[in-house]
Amino acid sequence: MDEASSRFVDRLAMDKLVQERLSKVHHYPAQPLPPPMAFTGNPDAEMPYLGSYPVEEPRGTVLFVHGLFEDQREIYGFLFSGLRRRGYSIELYSLPHHYERKSPDSQFGGEFFFSADVSRTRQAFLQATAELSAIFARLRQQSTVPIFLAGFSMGASIVLLLSTLLKDLEGACAINPPAGFPELIWTSPLCRTIRADLETAGVTAGMVATYFQDIDPIAIDRTLADPGRILMIQALYDLVTEQRQYEALAKTWQFPHRQMYNAGHLNTLRVPRLADDMARFFDALPARRRES
Repeated sequence: MDEASSRFVDRLAMDKLVQERLSKVHHYPAQPLPPPMAFTGNPDAEMPYLGSYPVEEPRGTVLFVHGLFEDQREIYGFLFSGLRRRGYSIELYSLPHHYERKSPDSQFGGEFFFSADVSRTRQAFLQATAELSAIFARLRQQSTVPIFLAGFSMGASIVLLLSTLLKDLEGACAINPPAGFPELIWTSPLCRTIRADLETAGVTAGMVATYFQDIDPIAIDRTLADPGRILMIQALYDLVTEQRQYEALAKTWQFPHRQMYNAGHLNTLRVPRLADDMARFFDALPARRRES
């Protein structure tokens, strides 16, 4: 799809989401802001939040994290079909407050995951990383093939967070990962209602930066991460995340492996070479030695 068409699709999708959903709800941070708290829940080791897309005799399994405010898993059909043809099975994780995990009190998937209620947002991110860490460990224990991580949009940001926690990660792919969350909130058309709620509450971008320091991929401690095992995918016509924000992320992490597509944020998932690029990258990674 050309630049004009890619941008049109992004703009149409964002306007629809803002007008029909995000503008209908308002959330505000507690005043005064409580101190950031660690996640105190217990990740469910039985992995109830996975949708399985198996293949016979897989060469690897991809634990995939979807994007924000989603309500249609079908958008991954093209990518997942390509990966499965190349011998990769997929386990699709459902983020907190999305799909079947949506609260009866929320109007749409993701409403309670990312909003101006920064304390709840931070807890949702920490919950997701705790659950995914447990799921990754269980899959790795049960499987004889490598387990890779991949995510799209905000799911890609969470994959980057996980890469700083999992010392035995085989490899990962981050597809259009937002980072620099305060700047994202203050510049992205998708986040304009969240920004308005924060400003109404008197919360500044600097305050958000401090609060999100341990969940923002551009700010977190990357000591355990191995950028050489991460493939970054970047859509050049993206209207959700600005190119300078992608470039800042890439510079901070020093990714040696990047692919840039002539696509928008959403239609990146329809780029025919995406599954090929992911499979080739995973295939080329040296295997991690498993501890007994």
